[in-house]
Amino acid sequence: MIDLNEQQSKLFEHKVYNAWQFVLNTYQTIECADYAKSVVDNILVQMGNDHDQFQENMYKTLSETKHFALTEDNFPATKIDVVGVETDAHFLLNMLIKDVFQYSRNAFDSMSQISNAALLANKSKKVDTIDFPKMLSVFAQQTYSSAFPDMDTWYQGINSSLEFEYLDAFCNRTKHTLDVFTKVSMDIFGDKKDADINPFYRKEKQLDKKDVGQFLTQVVEYTKTSFENFLDIVLSECVKDLFNGDRYHKVKVTQYKMKDYEQSFVYIEDARPVDSLPDEIYLLFTRKDSEGLIEARNAPMDRILVMATEHPQEFSCRYIAETEIGDDKMLIYRKYAKDSTTGIHMMVEELQRKPVFYHANPYMDIKAVADEENEGFLRRVQLPF
Repeated sequence: MIDLNEQQSKLFEHKVYNAWQFVLNTYQTIECADYAKSVVDNILVQMGNDHDQFQENMYKTLSETKHFALTEDNFPATKIDVVGVETDAHFLLNMLIKDVFQYSRNAFDSMSQISNAALLANKSKKVDTIDFPKMLSVFAQQTYSSAFPDMDTWYQGINSSLEFEYLDAFCNRTKHTLDVFTKVSMDIFGDKKDADINPFYRKEKQLDKKDVGQFLTQVVEYTKTSFENFLDIVLSECVKDLFNGDRYHKVKVTQYKMKDYEQSFVYIEDARPVDSLPDEIYLLFTRKDSEGLIEARNAPMDRILVMATEHPQEFSCRYIAETEIGDDKMLIYRKYAKDSTTGIHMMVEELQRKPVFYHANPYMDIKAVADEENEGFLRRVQLPF
């Protein structure tokens, strides 16, 4: 069993904390599959109970009248109340079985978001392009298979497993072609009760029928076990720190509010010459408080200056944001590219920009300067955002 606190702390310590949101999303996705499976189990029990009651009524009638007429009115047809909506059990069963498979299959795409963020870091692929097949091919490349051999082995193993093959085939068939449907049969005069997913033929391969109760349990347990093994590998391979350089989690701010001068500078400190600075840096605000609570938020600023620490208040160059963040709760290490404009020309441009003032917060070391006419400004910026 994976220790979630250990997983979260490890991602934080190795500067890949944006992967944590995908860990949580995968857990929630598997929980949805597990919940749907539990409801399917209960529906089958209810249908079985209704059929048993039907048989009891039938035998009672036969013993009393010596005959029994099987009609549409007295044939068992289980109806289930779903928050006030009476729903046919067969419809609900068919829908929830597809949910089990789809959520289970989605979990593997969500796991791929984790491996992309936690292991590839600055080399990660665009989030909207990520799914299981994409990362299967990425980790099969020589660069990444040699860097992360255990993750490559995991992807190859999942891809060749019979469980994943069926899972992928079922979801693609029911989403894009035609429903497979479930057959529920119960003997009128006997005790036999069956619920099977029908066989289907896809991409020149025959997929056999599956017992609903047994196979759904197998699918969910397979997904859970695969995820646990996957997280073990992420924990063991993210510590290599291969592609997570030049990542920042805090900045400094100096802001002025004077009668004839208003300005705000967001910057990092780096004493290296401009030519020695990296071409890109990455920023995601993160912090861990004294009680171990980890918090994060995206960086809103679109440019970051660089101050040489031996020359305070002299900015050597700047980085311009390349990654748009939009109005979204998804955390990203925002990418900033080093700008070619430096020196006096850079500062002239910066001084012409309308300043953005920041309130006190745990992600910025803020120094505010104001004259007597703007003392209220100092009080306002001390209010937490």
